[in-house]
Amino acid sequence: MTVEKALENRFNKQGISRPNLLSYAKDNLNRLTANNGTGLYTIQIGYLTIYIASFDAELQLDDSTKNLRKGQTKSVDEMTVVYSRTMSEYENEIGRKLGGKTSPSFYEFYPNGQTEYSLPTRQQMDVFIPRIKNATNKHHTELGVDLSATLLALDTEYNLARDTQNTTIAKVTANKTLVTSNQLALANGLGKSFHEIAAMHSDDIAPCIGLFNFNLLYSNVHHTRLVLKGDIAVSGLAVLLNKLLTDNSSIEIKCTGINASLWLWLGATATDTDDRMAINVGPGPIVTIKPSDIGDLKKTFLLMKNDSSVNTASYEVTIIG
Repeated sequence: MTVEKALENRFNKQGISRPNLLSYAKDNLNRLTANNGTGLYTIQIGYLTIYIASFDAELQLDDSTKNLRKGQTKSVDEMTVVYSRTMSEYENEIGRKLGGKTSPSFYEFYPNGQTEYSLPTRQQMDVFIPRIKNATNKHHTELGVDLSATLLALDTEYNLARDTQNTTIAKVTANKTLVTSNQLALANGLGKSFHEIAAMHSDDIAPCIGLFNFNLLYSNVHHTRLVLKGDIAVSGLAVLLNKLLTDNSSIEIKCTGINASLWLWLGATATDTDDRMAINVGPGPIVTIKPSDIGDLKKTFLLMKNDSSVNTASYEVTIIG
């Protein structure tokens, strides 16, 4: 491993979306706060709270601006619908006033028939709008004041909607200059906090493992699944796993037998009978828990006991993550 790789900031990488970074940061802050009974993480909580607040406010502003842009874009879409409806509604009147639908003047409005205006794209509208404006100005006497005003209004209203949209797009672009500053500050703060906490627990990492849920940084996370199946004799005790677990994982427990229930807990040894945090699972639906629900995360032995003194018990336990 290179020095660069060891010291890189894992929170300032491509592939981490802005919402995911904020989600991770808030979760990390909550975990630090919940485990700050002795004040060990007070400094980290202090500066992360400031960085998170600034970045959260930025994301909310960004979201509002994008919603405004969406609203303005919709107004352009609405004007396109109005345009299409108007050209359909007034086709016969335009034809009548310009000497029929086979006249050269009519073809200036409908060179490819009315269907051309049925579902125009944005690119087509940039052609259609000036076409109708120019043709209307050319034939305004034959069309009359009212019809000419109706057709010319299409140009005015469409361009107004498009100009408003373009202004909003520019505002979105301008706001993106703020993203780098606040996002980088939060990413650097998370990296600093991570290294500081790691240094605090350099002799025993178990207490800090549950403080970081890196799965939240990525939308599509592949979770490994370890499936453990078997039978336990009458009143028997079984070691299902000897591994350090964290709350980044979850445990699904299913009692697959009929007339027996199971106890599950974390033990310090293969024969640890300290089952004060044990959970009892009987036949029926799958029960899902976090490792910390059944014992101290420093304990590495996942133990299961058959609660029946008469029947053999069957189990299926899945470790996810």
